[in-house]
Amino acid sequence: MTKRNFIITVVLMLLIIVSTSFAADKYQWKLVDTEDGCQLYTSEVAGKDYIAAKTTCLIPARIEVIGTIIRDIESYPEWMEDCKATKMLKVVDDANDVLIFWLHQHVTLLKDRDIVIKSRTSIDMNGGNNLIYAVHIN
Repeated sequence: MTKRNFIITVVLMLLIIVSTSFAADKYQWKLVDTEDGCQLYTSEVAGKDYIAAKTTCLIPARIEVIGTIIRDIESYPEWMEDCKATKMLKVVDDANDVLIFWLHQHVTLLKDRDIVIKSRTSIDMNGGNNLIYAVHIN
C-alpha cells in the first residue's frame, strides 16, 4: 500500500470506527504511537469492554482532491485497506454532502462486517478546516 493510500485509509477508518461522537468529556485521548506523520490515540470507554481509537494525519493534498476521493464511495475497494464492497444508498442532501452508504470491510481481529454510514461534511475554506462526520446507523 502506498503512503497516500495508507493515510487515506487511516482517515476513513477514523471516520468509520470512532466517529459516533466527538464529545470531549466522553473520551480521554492518550497518544500511543506516531507513524508516517500520523498520530494514533486510544481511550477507554466507560462501561464498555473495548477501547476507542482515533488517528490524525496531515495529508499533503488540496482539500478539493481529498473531498473528491472521499465522496467517490464506489471506488473505496480500489484503495481502502480490506474494503471489499460499497454501495451508495441515499444522497440526503447533495449540496451539504449528506450521504448514506453501505460498505463491507474486514478489520483485523474483528469479524467481517457490513456497515451503513451516514456522513456529513462541513467545509470552512476561510478557516482551512474540513470536518467529515460519519455515524454508524445500522
